Amino acid sequence: VPILRDSSSQLPDIPDDILYHLIDCIGPVQFLHSGWDRVSRGFSSILDRRLNIAKDFDFRSILCDGIDVSCPPTFNFCLTFIVSRLWNVQRATMPMSILMRLVQSPDESLRFPRLKSLTVIINQDDNHLIARSALSFRERKTAKDTLLFTSVDELSLEIEVNDDFNLPHSEFRRFTSFIKQFSTEWNLRLVDATRKGQGWCPPCEIYLKRESFFVTYVRCINDMGVLLNQLKLEECNGDSNKSIHMHHEYKKCNHLYVLYTIGFTASAVEESFPALQSITIKEQPHSMLHQYFANAPSLASIRILKIDDDTVESVNF
Repeated sequence: VPILRDSSSQLPDIPDDILYHLIDCIGPVQFLHSGWDRVSRGFSSILDRRLNIAKDFDFRSILCDGIDVSCPPTFNFCLTFIVSRLWNVQRATMPMSILMRLVQSPDESLRFPRLKSLTVIINQDDNHLIARSALSFRERKTAKDTLLFTSVDELSLEIEVNDDFNLPHSEFRRFTSFIKQFSTEWNLRLVDATRKGQGWCPPCEIYLKRESFFVTYVRCINDMGVLLNQLKLEECNGDSNKSIHMHHEYKKCNHLYVLYTIGFTASAVEESFPALQSITIKEQPHSMLHQYFANAPSLASIRILKIDDDTVESVNF
């Protein structure tokens, strides 16, 4: 498709491939935010085509390019422009703050095509944006003709917690209620960047600081009727002095990954956990794991990940 040019101009034309290269270097979001699409129809048509053919789109680029999520007019314009042109996108990654903006957008025609995968990310930086912008899922779309996503084949949620993480538990429940409309089986990745870690704590402390504990999110998701396919529990910096207390709720998934030093395991219960099929843990001495997994009748194998040489050893169970 040729680039449209102003025939009345006496200035030399920039070759098409250079224009494409400029847009690729700048990025479609910054290109749009800078107003280059309004310089000429040629620039605008290139941007349209770049978004039209995109199979993957990472909405974190909107935040990285300095577009202020707390300024609704500018932010809504950028989101509307981008989403309305992502006709063929199959895989999308977006922070929770952007998902909230899309939900609250006044343009109810915004709708994603069928997605093979959607990854929603929640971390401290995004949490600050949510608090500053007073975003919420209270005003979520519910009408059939205004659903934001047509369908999502694979939904993944990534949460990184630290000591200052303060996403309200009620807001997370509203998020879960909203997003489970499109998929009731999730992959959940929890990353710990706290100083204390995920070791054993009395229930009262977990309640008071529930935003920083993995088990809070797992319990909430289970309570809301969402099935966990993969559950990954990770320590952010590889600190071997921190440990994780293995609650029974962590066995309510199909595949469990524990990239964390295991401390105590929950005491035996009569409840059965038939969903758990496999577990991958990093190599470590621990004598209580067999007892912990004894009530998982469908567990076929435990894989031991040797961190030093990145090898995996399968252990019959």
